[in-house]
Amino acid sequence: MAEARVRERKSKPAAPAGEPDFDWREIAYRVQVSRELDRVEEEELVPQRKILYQFSARGHDMAQVMLGTKLTQGAVITQVRDNSPADTAGIKAGDIVVALNGRPVNNENDLYNAEGLLPINSNVELKLVREGRTLTLSVPLAAEQLSSTEGAKVDPRIAGAELSDASERVRRQGLNGVSVTRVAAGSRAAQNGLKQGDLIVAVGQVQIAGLADLTSLTAKHPRQLELAVVRNKALEFLSMQ
Repeated sequence: MAEARVRERKSKPAAPAGEPDFDWREIAYRVQVSRELDRVEEEELVPQRKILYQFSARGHDMAQVMLGTKLTQGAVITQVRDNSPADTAGIKAGDIVVALNGRPVNNENDLYNAEGLLPINSNVELKLVREGRTLTLSVPLAAEQLSSTEGAKVDPRIAGAELSDASERVRRQGLNGVSVTRVAAGSRAAQNGLKQGDLIVAVGQVQIAGLADLTSLTAKHPRQLELAVVRNKALEFLSMQ
């Protein structure tokens, strides 16, 4: 077994009945770690261009830490898109999925792996915990709808590439941007070094969340077009000619 470091939790008086039993020293420690990660990312890693995204997500560390100290099973729903099948079925941000079609869900990977084995348009039964109550919802499994376009419509220097918003699988890795789904051989995009599978995450120094941002930033036809792309988990910069 690999060497592991374990912090012992000291016993403390039980909380009064009906009140959450939090280890406040543990929460304070985790909050400080979270905020230090934010500081390092914002003040050191981003300015040095070692990363383009702030992965720690400032602004909700206290709530997440408090939830994390109590949550031992399940996958937390952090966002529900308006008018999506999940929204229509009644799923809400903050719900905790603990089972799918009767199979326990211990973490986020369990949930996505189980979904990946089911056919599109099938109904799945989710067992949720919401504000301490357990409920069961039936949700249709729909194919992900992603905006897409041809590179030539965005900028002539990207002609020959087919682009789309990043998929949910990519976003789960903490990344946003524009996926390059295809690059025609010999095209201008190919000559500029763009490859199928690249994820465009920034134009110059400006991070992008998706196609709408990329289109907006290239609408004025800048003389220099530098794209930051994630390729094989590494960040590269391409000067588009």
